[in-house]
Amino acid sequence: MTIIEKDISAYSVALGEVIDHHHFHPLAILKKEAAMDQFLELGIPTMKHEDWKYTYLQKYLNKGFTPGV
Repeated sequence: MTIIEKDISAYSVALGEVIDHHHFHPLAILKKEAAMDQFLELGIPTMKHEDWKYTYLQKYLNKGFTPGV
C-alpha cells in the first residue's frame, strides 16, 4: 500500500507499471492514458471543484491506496 502522493506524476508511473504487467486491449490503454493525461492536467480534485464540493478526500489522502486496473 502506498500513500496518495501530492506529486501526482507518481500516478503516471504507477499506470505505466499496471499497463506493463497486464494484457489490455489497445483501446483500453488509450482510454487509461487519456484519463491519466486529464488527471495530470487537473490534479486531485478538492472541495472547491463543484462536482466534488461534498466529497472530503483528505481521509483518503491520509490512508493510502494500491494502484489498480
